[in-house]
Amino acid sequence: MRRKDREIVHINEIRAIFERCDVVTLSMCDDERPYAVPLNFGVREEDGKLVVYIHCAKSGRKLSCIEKNPAVCVSCGRVISIVDGDSACDMTAKYEGAVGFGNAEILSDGDALFDTGLHAVVSHYGEHPGDAFEKYRKATAVIRIVLDEVAGKSNCKA
Repeated sequence: MRRKDREIVHINEIRAIFERCDVVTLSMCDDERPYAVPLNFGVREEDGKLVVYIHCAKSGRKLSCIEKNPAVCVSCGRVISIVDGDSACDMTAKYEGAVGFGNAEILSDGDALFDTGLHAVVSHYGEHPGDAFEKYRKATAVIRIVLDEVAGKSNCKA
């Protein structure tokens, strides 16, 4: 990272960035072309690693890509404020973001971590999963991504 003064390396700080973001972008390989899509998500720490959970339908382009190549990248970021300057070149942004690399695993109802994933996604948005899930679980898949490599960057440090 070029700007070491903005680098974030501690997993707790990187997890906090993910928790403050509303959306992650999941980037995958689709044969010879990249494919990236913004998604709702949840994040947990498991065995000292960050794990991102995403829910989706049981079929579609995301799952096809993952089945062919489970290597993925997950990123998130947010602009907190714009800092004016005397000219456009003097302006900057207060921001924070994180990126992680790992392998995606597709979970379906009955997998041990399926409920963990659903709970992670729903609780990220302040909701509490309940009986409403029962209606949708047979049509739902959960993507679990253990992030083997993570990095963060912020222009908000004191």
